[in-house]
Amino acid sequence: MLAGTPHRRRHRARAQFALYIATGLPLLVAITTIQVGNGVMRPENAAAPVGAGVLSVLVFPLLGDRINGPRNQPELDAVDAARGAEARTMTPAH
Repeated sequence: MLAGTPHRRRHRARAQFALYIATGLPLLVAITTIQVGNGVMRPENAAAPVGAGVLSVLVFPLLGDRINGPRNQPELDAVDAARGAEARTMTPAH
């Protein structure tokens, strides 16, 4: 399939969305806090999953942004130009 087909665009959008929501830091912090509080996990061991969660918060959104990065900029510029033209036609003249 061609890079610009609707199927490819949907696939990229799904992958981008998955990377945005995959950051699990709050859940990791909650689980490790409970485990440390119950004496099941040592604090030094809890640092590893929380550190991985921090990395996911930093890296995954950046990867998501790269999926629809600069190569799609002409399409985005065309959409922005169309929106600007639409806004100008709807604005009353003074």
